[in-house]
Amino acid sequence: PLVIDSSDPAVIERALRLYPGRALVNSISGEEDKLKRLLPVAARYGAMFILLPLADGGVPESFEERRIVAERILAEAEGQGFTKDDVVIDGLVMTASAKPEAPAATLKMIEWAAGKGCNTIIGLSNVSFGLPERIWLNAAFLAMAVGRGLTMAIANPAAAEVMNAAAAADLL
Repeated sequence: PLVIDSSDPAVIERALRLYPGRALVNSISGEEDKLKRLLPVAARYGAMFILLPLADGGVPESFEERRIVAERILAEAEGQGFTKDDVVIDGLVMTASAKPEAPAATLKMIEWAAGKGCNTIIGLSNVSFGLPERIWLNAAFLAMAVGRGLTMAIANPAAAEVMNAAAAADLL
């Protein structure tokens, strides 16, 4: 599907009104304003959405904090007619250079979401930001994430190492 991404909810609504297919909204978070404004819009137009497990207080660092935010958003979405098939949960990748424990929290989030039967997505290159030899870290993290249930990744398809890791992880 077409992924619609804007920080302005009015722009997202206009795009959904014009798009003839079923779009994917990037993203709906636990931030009160976004949740209250975007969830009904996505429901009205039959769009899917990427669930971003962050809240008004900022980015939750631990898996448990992210899970709590995600469960709250899922409950709100269910109340508006969404099913797990309408939601893609973002693992919320943070850079390992700033917080070495951050990738583990993302992997736990992916595993939890996959266990609930939800699709998952990550912005892969965030994990290696600020580090040397990023391609290898991205490839290794992708393989680990696929092993935990990752279904989608925003990644560079021209990076042979990443594409080979994806193919190997899918096979295994």
